[in-house]
Amino acid sequence: MVYPLLFEPIYKERVWGGQKLQEVFQRNLSGEYIGESWDVCCHEQGISVISNGALAGSTVEEVIAQDPKQILGSEHMHSPKFPLLIKLLDARETLSVQVHPADEYAQEYEQGELGKCEMWYIIDAKPGAKLVMGIKEDTTKEVFQKAIEEGLVEDYLTELPVSKGDIVNIPAGMVHAIGEGILLAEIQQNSDTVYRVYDWNRLGLDGHARELHIKKAMDVIDFTGNISKEKVKGLSIIKENNIITYYIANEYFAIEKIQLAESLVEYGDGTKF
Repeated sequence: MVYPLLFEPIYKERVWGGQKLQEVFQRNLSGEYIGESWDVCCHEQGISVISNGALAGSTVEEVIAQDPKQILGSEHMHSPKFPLLIKLLDARETLSVQVHPADEYAQEYEQGELGKCEMWYIIDAKPGAKLVMGIKEDTTKEVFQKAIEEGLVEDYLTELPVSKGDIVNIPAGMVHAIGEGILLAEIQQNSDTVYRVYDWNRLGLDGHARELHIKKAMDVIDFTGNISKEKVKGLSIIKENNIITYYIANEYFAIEKIQLAESLVEYGDGTKF
């Protein structure tokens, strides 16, 4: 029987990153500008190493290969890729304005990569912190393209104030950015595909402007106006004096928050990991 597995975090330096993960979680960070901690991952850009028990030192890729049913569950044991990527993000500065593709586009134009639907749980946020959540209503593809060319992207962005405990959903096709002073957990499809639309005219850690991906971004941005730009309120139930709130359930992942007042018994049937 596989025991609960813990993993060594994989740190990624980003121009917008900082030291919040050390301050909040007492992490031993590997650099000055740590923007991302990949905490559960099995991707070409990072593969988790188990840190506890008899399997310590093995990668998640290795243990999946040895016993996919035990690790992934019967529903996912034949998946061509590990389905999820779980991160912590520290936005010392605002991230680039970006968008992610859905599966079909990514598979065609990103060498078989998965698309990227994701959600954010706000762990901490400075007073007045905001996210970029979508573009303003009635903004057409032609209008937004012109705004990019004229350097007026900021005029067409929708902002959402957030605070500790908030949850938002970021489906593929939604223009978005994490604002300055926000620490969050990100649950997403197992993908590292990012199309930057705008980067606030700053330079990267190498002193050069970071690459933008305007053509691909314009291909995948959802201009229908049908994507919700609001926080996810969730639906709460009481179970044995504990509060379970269901927030997001899509074809890729489901998110619940459990507030414990006493012990809670859950049963796994081997279908999930």
